Amino acid sequence: MQASSIKDANALRIFKETENRIESISSVHEMLYHSKDMASVDFRGYVNKLIKTIYTTYGDRMSGVELTTDVGDVSLGIDLAIPCGLLINELLTNAVKYAFPDGKTGEIYIGLHPAADDTIELTVRDDGLGIPSVLDIWNTETLGYQLITGIARTQLNGEIELNTDKGTEIKVRFKVRDNG
Repeated sequence: MQASSIKDANALRIFKETENRIESISSVHEMLYHSKDMASVDFRGYVNKLIKTIYTTYGDRMSGVELTTDVGDVSLGIDLAIPCGLLINELLTNAVKYAFPDGKTGEIYIGLHPAADDTIELTVRDDGLGIPSVLDIWNTETLGYQLITGIARTQLNGEIELNTDKGTEIKVRFKVRDNG
C-alpha cells in the first residue's frame, strides 16, 4: 500500500529493493517454522521462493533471461541461512538489474553445494555485460556491493572469488558452523 503512494521512480526502486530484502529474511523464518527440526532451512525450496519474489519485482527485465538453479542438499541453521539468503538476493538482483540492459538476452546461474572441509560454495553467474573494470566491489559506494562483501566476509566469514572473463561470476565459500 505504501509503495502505491510513492511517485518518485528512484524512491520506489529503493523501496522495492528493501522490500525484497525483508521478504528474504521473512522467508527464512517461515521455512524454519515449517521445517521438521526447527533448526535448519532446506535451501532448495528457499532459493526457489527467493527467485519468485525477484521475478515479481523485476519480471519485466527478465524476459529473455534464462534462470538456472542447481542447489544441492544444503540445510543451514538460521545463523547462516539469513545472511546466505540475503547474499543470494543481492547477487541475483544485481544480475537482473545490470547484466542484460535494453532487453538483451542471456543466462543467470545460481548454484549452492556442499564442498570440501565442511564448506558451502555459493555461485551466482551471468553471461551479461559484466562488472565495469572501474568498479572495485571491495571498495565501492554502492549499497548492493557493500552488502555483498559485508555479508560474505563478516556474517558468513567467507571468501569471495570474482571472475569477470565472461559476464560476472561471484563465488562465496563459507564454513558450516556447528549449531550444537
